[in-house]
Amino acid sequence: MIQINELDKISLQNIQRTDKMHCIRQRCQMILLKIEGYSYYEICKMVGCSEASVNIWVCRYAKTGIEGLYT
Repeated sequence: MIQINELDKISLQNIQRTDKMHCIRQRCQMILLKIEGYSYYEICKMVGCSEASVNIWVCRYAKTGIEGLYT
């Protein structure tokens, strides 16, 4: 499970609601769901992508933070 501070969680929630790019909103949703304790399998079913994609974005977020969610 990922541990983040409250400010980063709020930032992810804001980006998820307001970003113009669907892929960025989806990546934020993946991270928020992982923080809540969902498994990669559960997240991929909720968001409609592969477990590998969820894993990639969770790992990337863990290494680089919110900036890493942008390509």
